Amino acid sequence: MLIKNLQDVEFEIFCIVGFEEEKPWVYERLPNINRYVVKPLLRSYTKRARADIPKEAFSILSDFFTLASDGSAMGLESLVNTLPRGTIGKSWLRSESYWNFIKNNYQKNDATGSFIEYFWNSFGLNSMIIDSLNFVNEIPEADVYHCVSTGFAGFAGALAKVAFKKPLVITEQGLYLNERKNDLDRQKVSNSFKKQMMNFSESMIRTSYNYVDKLVPPCFSHIAIEKGLGADVNKIQVINNGIETERFQPSERPDRTPVIGCFARVVPIKGLTDLIKAAKIVIDQTPVDFVVLGDIQDQAYYEECQDLVRNLGIVEHFKFMGHINPVEWYPKVDVFTLASISEGVPYALLEAMSTGLPSVCTAVGGVPEILSGGVGFVVPPGRPEQLAEKYYALITNKELRLSMGGQAAEKAKTQYTIQKMGQDFRKLYTELINAH
Repeated sequence: MLIKNLQDVEFEIFCIVGFEEEKPWVYERLPNINRYVVKPLLRSYTKRARADIPKEAFSILSDFFTLASDGSAMGLESLVNTLPRGTIGKSWLRSESYWNFIKNNYQKNDATGSFIEYFWNSFGLNSMIIDSLNFVNEIPEADVYHCVSTGFAGFAGALAKVAFKKPLVITEQGLYLNERKNDLDRQKVSNSFKKQMMNFSESMIRTSYNYVDKLVPPCFSHIAIEKGLGADVNKIQVINNGIETERFQPSERPDRTPVIGCFARVVPIKGLTDLIKAAKIVIDQTPVDFVVLGDIQDQAYYEECQDLVRNLGIVEHFKFMGHINPVEWYPKVDVFTLASISEGVPYALLEAMSTGLPSVCTAVGGVPEILSGGVGFVVPPGRPEQLAEKYYALITNKELRLSMGGQAAEKAKTQYTIQKMGQDFRKLYTELINAH
């Protein structure tokens, strides 16, 4: 949407996918996109031609891996300056010097855990670092680099900053470290593995913060967390997310059984089990239907949710609709909801507000800021009984629904338009280029 709005700015897209066979292009090919480069994070090295890391870089790489395992920022300059041209191989990870390095690191960091687990976890993470160093030879040269997250995208942007000495912008929609922690908490893995993964993720974040010229969160609530991870507060600038408000217009909703709609992917971070529990409480009190509208991306979690719906006896009133056209569906619901455990600034919430829907959401990420001023209700995450209380208040009071929805539409159209977002980013790009 940003590229579409900034028609006078030329873009080149560097897209990181998991594996080489993935085909990521699903959006309209806009005329101001010159080209897009798709590169995998995990590489198979089936081709013979590759350039192994020179021996003089081994000590630099050892320091690099140590910093990554400690959760510290990695200094990129010395390593980037010694990297060969062409595809970078990983033969050093099978060498005696690497073996000695890993043994020493294990004794320093995790001498009580399984060495085999530590070795293979480290091998996987260090392999990804070496694979991602290939980005140096693949990222197109540009006037400004803009990453849409930290993690490996932010790391790629930091590499480009060092290689081309051009300004770096990072938009942090969600909080990468929170999301990694939520993922790991649901997996049956050892504490040693969690520690390694969290330290590695923190290192990637701190590294990108270390090289960024402007860190752009979409809400003020992110700032304290970013500062805690080493971000320079003087480099932080909030820019609100924007939507095409002309596509999401208020509409009349007929008198019928009220419908509460959750527009979200079916994944654990969206807190759908809490939503189902809250639905049961409200359904037992008053006529109401619930729908979840979004792709089923975690089949096991979807089945867990379906089992809960059946066990609570609300199958007739709680439906999963899968992938839908949101423009068609917003007029079919009366209340918008998100029960998420973690969020940044949800686009679905902004769209729902623009269509005149009141909202009940959990107080995570930028949601409390968006719903301030009486345009919706917020409750703590993990509290289905409080969600149910607010649902009941809106379902049983049409006048409150209409009043709150009208205020929400006005706020969306004055503060969260794609036009304003585009203007803010154009100004930021220009200022950085001029300063550079």
